[in-house]
Amino acid sequence: MGFFTKKQVKLSAVAFNLNDFEELNYNQLVEINGGCGGGFWNSVRKFFSGEKSSSSSSSSDSSASRGSSGYSSSSPSGSTSYTTSSSYGGCGEGVILSRNNQEKIKTLHPEIRNATSSMLTNLKKDNVNVEISLATRTYEEQDRLYSKGRNEKGEIIDESKVVTYAKGGQSYHNFGLAFDVEVYNENGTKNWNKQSEAWQKVINEGKKQGFVAGAEWNDFPDLPHFENSFGNTQSALRYNIQNNKMKDGYVNVK
Repeated sequence: MGFFTKKQVKLSAVAFNLNDFEELNYNQLVEINGGCGGGFWNSVRKFFSGEKSSSSSSSSDSSASRGSSGYSSSSPSGSTSYTTSSSYGGCGEGVILSRNNQEKIKTLHPEIRNATSSMLTNLKKDNVNVEISLATRTYEEQDRLYSKGRNEKGEIIDESKVVTYAKGGQSYHNFGLAFDVEVYNENGTKNWNKQSEAWQKVINEGKKQGFVAGAEWNDFPDLPHFENSFGNTQSALRYNIQNNKMKDGYVNVK
């Protein structure tokens, strides 16, 4: 069987056997049923954690707060897909991160993925809406950013258009060790006020998770930027890449 339809979920909320389904879209279930809670969701949680329910479940609690859109996993034929890690969120104590954040986290170096996920999860629990705007960048993408406000010789001709002083290979973004974020107000507009309560929470939570906050740089403050180099200079990281000191496609940092 495939994913639940809305009708199937509504009809099945009172009693159904999760073992009958090979593919489940967990976040879709949360949204259709209006949130988390109750025996229905206890069975869903058990299913996605690998503890498949052997009995029918009770009705869902529609009064609970609605979950937000997140990553939807699907499984190949003959297998079941589970979504349980904190980076993908969940019901109950968990938090569902946005699809954008989940996809951006996947591009980051494995050594900072959990810390990034924890940072965004804790902020969301604290009602701070944060989205990753930039994560890992290739050398070519970095060079394109570097060219903004500069002529072909690399000389600055329009300071107002300059967004970075780093060429390809000179930014921790190029190694998956940095990301930029945007903070949104409740009305959906972007918040760029460093002194606001929301941004102070973002900066403090980032530092708590081991990141350097670009907002606190003196020479070229970079409010959205967070990085963790694990003590490596960019030249050291480039050297590791050139000498194939890699693991699973990412440069060694420890």
